[in-house]
Amino acid sequence: MIRYFFRKFFQPIDTVVAFAASTLITWLLLHFKLFTELSTDLVQTMIESLIGLLGLIMAFMAIIFSFNDSEKLQYFKKTESFATVMDIIVSAIVWISLSVVTLISINLLNIQIPAKFELGIFIGVCTIVIVKTGRCVWITKKLFDLSVK
Repeated sequence: MIRYFFRKFFQPIDTVVAFAASTLITWLLLHFKLFTELSTDLVQTMIESLIGLLGLIMAFMAIIFSFNDSEKLQYFKKTESFATVMDIIVSAIVWISLSVVTLISINLLNIQIPAKFELGIFIGVCTIVIVKTGRCVWITKKLFDLSVK
């Protein structure tokens, strides 16, 4: 029952868990005064990194489609799991793109928000991106292993 529920609502559960983790990390950083404000350099570095990750995720999609000759991969494409894999990759692209737009908007438009909220947004973006990118790397490794065997 739990396994079925988790598989059916994998993406929303994954996103909620990532947001919960980012909220906990933000609270810990603020509570113990380990991090109080963001520097412009850090935000710009993060924006550049996110744009690089967006390219990496798109490269993962190219890798998946480049192994079309593999019989095992052809079989995998006919299963229902292939749609889930593509949903995960597209979700990563969407979340990374939203993260880039959010950070650029805050940075370029010079939106004045309290430091705690700005830190929360930044850590939320980082956590979501780490979770979604990590999942894409894991899937790509599994697909590569499948195509090689």
